[in-house]
Amino acid sequence: MKKILVGLDESRQSHKALDYAINLGKKFKSRIFVLSVAGFPAMDVSNNLMRPYMEDNTELFKALHKNALNKLKKAGIKGEAFLFFGLPYESIIAFSDKQKMDLIVLGKHGKGLEAGVESFLVGSTSKIVSERAKAPVLLV
Repeated sequence: MKKILVGLDESRQSHKALDYAINLGKKFKSRIFVLSVAGFPAMDVSNNLMRPYMEDNTELFKALHKNALNKLKKAGIKGEAFLFFGLPYESIIAFSDKQKMDLIVLGKHGKGLEAGVESFLVGSTSKIVSERAKAPVLLV
């Protein structure tokens, strides 16, 4: 298990997933890829109306990524962080497939559940990724 992908957002569950991936990464000497996806309503991203949203989210995720990469460094794990805009499940699956990930680690519920819009048992992104991804998915 050389390549682990972790989905990271502002949720507690995704931070638990990162911690779990770090523990696995130590055991297997894995490289960890941190991926955040800022979802937005279906709209052309070149539209000027989207610019403030994208800028706000970019700053938020830069801070999350900085903290995540510091955690990886302290654990002695090599890693990288990426931010995409779009549908989270599509971005996670596409990135995992393209990079040939050995494992995807996600929180059972992302920030959507905390806002009250996801399903009660497993968040919709986690559910779809676990059903469609080629790599095994570990839900934390």
